[in-house]
Amino acid sequence: MIKPQFDIYTGLNESQKKVVQNFEGPLLVLAGAGSGKTRVLVHRIVALVLEKNIPLENILAVTFTNKAAKEMKDRVNTMLSEYSRFYQWIPWIGTFHSICASLLRQNLSFFKNRKSLTIYDQGDQLNLIKKVLKDLNIDPKMREPKSIRSQINLCKRMAIAPHELDKLPYLSYDKKFEYIYQTYEKALQQAEAFDFESLLLESYKLMLKYPSFLKALQNQFLYICVDEYQDTNHIQYLLIKKLAEKHHNIMVVGDEDQSIYSWRGANVNNIMNFEKDFKKCHTFFLEENYRSTKNIVLGANSLISNNKIRKGKKLFTLKSEGHKIHICENYSDYQEGRFVSEKIRFLCANEAYSWGDFAILYRTNAQSRLLEDHLRILKIPYKIIGGVRFYERKEVKEIISYLKLILNEKDDMAFLSVINSPRRGVGKNTLEKLQKYSLKNQTNLYSSLKEHINKRLFKGKTLQAMKLFISCIESLKGQKDQIPLYDLYTSLLKKSGYIENLENQNSIEAQSRINNLQELGNVIEQKENHLKEQILPLAVFLEEISLLTQEDKTKEGKDFVTLMTLHNSKGLEFHTVFITGLEEGLFPSFQSIEDNNLEEERRLAYVGITRAKERLILSYAKKRKFWGRDQYNSPSSFLSEIPEEIVYQERSSLFNDLEEDY
Repeated sequence: MIKPQFDIYTGLNESQKKVVQNFEGPLLVLAGAGSGKTRVLVHRIVALVLEKNIPLENILAVTFTNKAAKEMKDRVNTMLSEYSRFYQWIPWIGTFHSICASLLRQNLSFFKNRKSLTIYDQGDQLNLIKKVLKDLNIDPKMREPKSIRSQINLCKRMAIAPHELDKLPYLSYDKKFEYIYQTYEKALQQAEAFDFESLLLESYKLMLKYPSFLKALQNQFLYICVDEYQDTNHIQYLLIKKLAEKHHNIMVVGDEDQSIYSWRGANVNNIMNFEKDFKKCHTFFLEENYRSTKNIVLGANSLISNNKIRKGKKLFTLKSEGHKIHICENYSDYQEGRFVSEKIRFLCANEAYSWGDFAILYRTNAQSRLLEDHLRILKIPYKIIGGVRFYERKEVKEIISYLKLILNEKDDMAFLSVINSPRRGVGKNTLEKLQKYSLKNQTNLYSSLKEHINKRLFKGKTLQAMKLFISCIESLKGQKDQIPLYDLYTSLLKKSGYIENLENQNSIEAQSRINNLQELGNVIEQKENHLKEQILPLAVFLEEISLLTQEDKTKEGKDFVTLMTLHNSKGLEFHTVFITGLEEGLFPSFQSIEDNNLEEERRLAYVGITRAKERLILSYAKKRKFWGRDQYNSPSSFLSEIPEEIVYQERSSLFNDLEEDY
């Protein structure tokens, strides 16, 4: 046992201390909103190292976002930094996807002829599906590619192979989808690539196929910690259960009351049934909320108590009562937008608030339009979480595709993304010929292009352009991992003609694109600077970019009002929260009412309410525009589940005289 140079348990309440000190066997921690679960996870990892003397490599901690993983990793490293033996330790802390990507990269020998780990993001995946549909002569208007992508991802999250569709009733008789799914998997394997969900599924398959691989992992990860366990889907559940089945030293932390992602495969029963899956489980409740005032906590408790699928937590706080929960009735959705924006301006003008103290939450993205209009009218700065993010911008994605092709010439999706950017005279017919040749000869498009050049099947300027393209890629392939990645990147921009093409356009838009590419270079340079004299491997850089999640792509700042859906708000907190559109049929949605499935909608409302620290303002409109027509709605049933004694009700004074044609 290492004698700690500090008290590991400083700052923990009694419930948190009991969790941290419970080292052996299965442990279920039901942590309410704002109860300090990350602190408990961090302190338990440190306690395992310092008190139990568990080697660092024997602890695995898994969470759902890179942002959460980085925070946990930084906090663990900070606490252990006083001990020289842990200096610059990089623990096994990461997302499910990043952990599985690392495992696959370290065990590529299990896969025939694989030399690198190529990861397809959602855009690459969609392009591959479009290519598959084209190869199968299926009209994309009849089978929407994005819908197919969602179905394939859901199948993989549920560990369902193409021949196992009978496990999903609504897909069991869809033979065409089965054929598409099978063909997609073959195309993915031919490209020697993994899509996001394959990272997890293929890791699990390796565990089943190679007992020695599973045994090695089980012997390495003696202690496992899983964050946000209520958000796990079936393949994540299978992975964790398999890794922990030998030693049973598994701690899961979660909140069944915040399970809001069933639409993407999350299963609340994973946390509800944990005590059945792992016998002799110890269960702890973290119920002290450190975030919100008493009135907000009471409102949240009262609302969620109407759910039946829950473990019965009851939050409490030692904070003051604070402001009453404000419920405002508006005549229309237009007036709701006006009310919210003017309330924000009033609070900023009359109290010590900044724009960053406010968040406006809504059930659907379409609701943001009117809110934006009113914020703009009042010149209130705002940011929508969920707009076009940096790594999704056209020029950034195209240059990343160039880098992917340099890493792996078999990546057809990267090839198609860059072959005519900048334009090289490659028309639709030329691409079709390449694709047919590739399909017939079971090869990749890059190799097909080289063969076409060697046989001089191109003519004139197109032939010269294709030669320059191949020369560019081959030259950079030879320099990959031999020169600094930043030098490779700047060389790519020059040799490909990408920057020159933008400069020749001489427009504001082109300059904006150049600035974005400059920023991408800054990202590479910054990462290399952290490595000092080492070269950042291209494969590692592309893996990090591919694994970025929506939360990680969101810029942080405190100089604007934040607008987002309730789903996107999970894990965040704000001084003042507005939840808009609380109308029956909108929130809860018509679909949940028709399916008699209100519990997840109520959990979503609970998540929104518990984002607020000091003020909670709930609003609804008596009428709302749908497809150009007025629709009259009753207030959400969730509003009646909040005790009247903690509510301040208001009817907006902005009535018909403020109605406008919008």
